[in-house]
Amino acid sequence: PADEWKIVLTADKTYERQYEGHTRKIPNYRELEKLQKDGDSKLKDVEIIAIILYTGPMYVLYNCVLRRWPEKMFEDLNGNLYSSTIHCLVSGITKISKITRIPEGLTLYRGFGGLKLPSQFYVAPEGGYKGFV
Repeated sequence: PADEWKIVLTADKTYERQYEGHTRKIPNYRELEKLQKDGDSKLKDVEIIAIILYTGPMYVLYNCVLRRWPEKMFEDLNGNLYSSTIHCLVSGITKISKITRIPEGLTLYRGFGGLKLPSQFYVAPEGGYKGFV
C-alpha cells in the first residue's frame, strides 16, 4: 500500500509497473486532475486518488474489506477498513456515473448470481443513466 500511495502522488508522469505478469500503467495524478477540471464530474482530489488506487493492487484489499473475504486476509488487516478511502471511491464513482453515458446496445456484465432485476433497472430515466452504483 505505501508503494502505491507514493507512486500515485509523487510520479511526475504516467508510471509503468510490472504486476503479476502484465504491465500496469498508473496514470499521473496531476494530469488527471487537470483533465477533470475541464469536465463535468467535479471530482475532488481525494476521489481521483482513490479511483487510481482502486485500479491497481489496492483493489484486492478494498474488496477484501467490502466482502470480508478471504477471511484470513481480512483478519490480517487488523481492523484497517480503509473507510475514508472507500468513502472517497464511492463518491467519485457516483459522480462519474452521473455524467457517463453507456452507448445504446452496449451490454455491461456484472455477476449477480441469478438475481432478477426489475425492468426499471434497464430503462434510462431522463437523467440518462441506468443500472446502479
